[in-house]
Amino acid sequence: MILGVAARRGAATPPYPRPDDVILFCGGHEFPLQLQGGAEYACAYAAWMLQDDVTGEHRRPWPELTDADGRFVGVLVPPADGSVGLAQWQLNGQPFCAVGHLHRACGAAGLTIKNLTD
Repeated sequence: MILGVAARRGAATPPYPRPDDVILFCGGHEFPLQLQGGAEYACAYAAWMLQDDVTGEHRRPWPELTDADGRFVGVLVPPADGSVGLAQWQLNGQPFCAVGHLHRACGAAGLTIKNLTD
């Protein structure tokens, strides 16, 4: 599980012909998880793809952070190219938290992820 997205091994239909591919499903979108670069790269890539999907669907940045007073803090982004070698969310160009710890890290920092319907 990555960010609540179900993963399954072995897609039977193209474009994922290899039986050992790992495919992530999110809403109506699916994409292969690129494991050849290692787990950190795969997690960073998955976060980048999911962020792109959410942003496209809702036409607004995500995850957008606010402080306790509701003031805008920034939008988290994963490294798009995996160049840092870590699956992390970054805030204003600085590491914020590991991809799998988004909600817990926001709570610990006293921040909230703005609701997409607000």
